[in-house]
Amino acid sequence: MVGGVLSSPFFLIKTQFQSHANDKSIAVGQQHQHTKMIPAFRDIYRKYGLLSFWRGSTSSIPKIGVASLVQIPTYLKTLEFVKSKQIFQERSLMNPFCASMVAGLLMSLVMAPFDLMSTRFYNQGVDANGKGLIYKNLLDCGIKIYKSEGPLGFYKGWTVNYFRLGPHTLLNLVLWEQLRYYYHEYEVEHPEIVKWSIHGQVHSPKYLDKINKLLKELLTFCHENADIHVNVRVSVN
Repeated sequence: MVGGVLSSPFFLIKTQFQSHANDKSIAVGQQHQHTKMIPAFRDIYRKYGLLSFWRGSTSSIPKIGVASLVQIPTYLKTLEFVKSKQIFQERSLMNPFCASMVAGLLMSLVMAPFDLMSTRFYNQGVDANGKGLIYKNLLDCGIKIYKSEGPLGFYKGWTVNYFRLGPHTLLNLVLWEQLRYYYHEYEVEHPEIVKWSIHGQVHSPKYLDKINKLLKELLTFCHENADIHVNVRVSVN
């Protein structure tokens, strides 16, 4: 969500740059006469103000939200399924590879409608007050697309989008799976590492003296402030 908000100005400029065609005979949609990134930012700010950089964020933020909601759960469930079938060896890269491909497929499916609407929001012309000339809000955009282009209109460009998101998801999740494995191996081989649990437990005699000193200082502070109560438990394996 935060990424969608922060990246909105750059996505706006990117969309307007990519939609621009030098040959008017092949131009599609609103044509924005930007030549470079910095002048484009300056021109939009002068004409429509600061908030105009986020006029398409109402569609880009849900797009990122649904992608995050689908990606990891789908990957983990698919990975669990593939491993349970023992199609490949336990440590084979084919396990996360297959799971990430399925995750990328579903992620691109749920993102497609929001991706299309965000592109149209960012590319539409605006009036003197920075208001969109075609779409008022996300719901209005969705209704107009549905009425004029049908349900499949939301999936225009889906194939290209999948070939963009598929490799991205594949690399991210396969690498994440490898890091998870190596982290687990490192924990097993180095049990002396300090491990903080949610209950405030510490498993390391090496740092126990330092921790006890800090706890004494904390308890002294708590005694001086009677309205503060702290419950800390330390254990050593």
